[in-house]
Amino acid sequence: MNLTIDKLGMIQSTCTIIKSGVDLKKRFKQVLDRHPHTNMDSDAAKDLIAVELYEQVERDIHDG
Repeated sequence: MNLTIDKLGMIQSTCTIIKSGVDLKKRFKQVLDRHPHTNMDSDAAKDLIAVELYEQVERDIHDG
């Protein structure tokens, strides 16, 4: 969760809710597969990037 104060002094909060059972690593890899600018033929590279993205989400969940 991220709390910020905008220019009007109002407190704003952002929160991402991830449903139980959602395979984020698989979804991240699918995004890389579909994105026209990734231009990556290496599944290993896409897997690594997907894992790194997933770990960032996990860090936010547990540190937030």
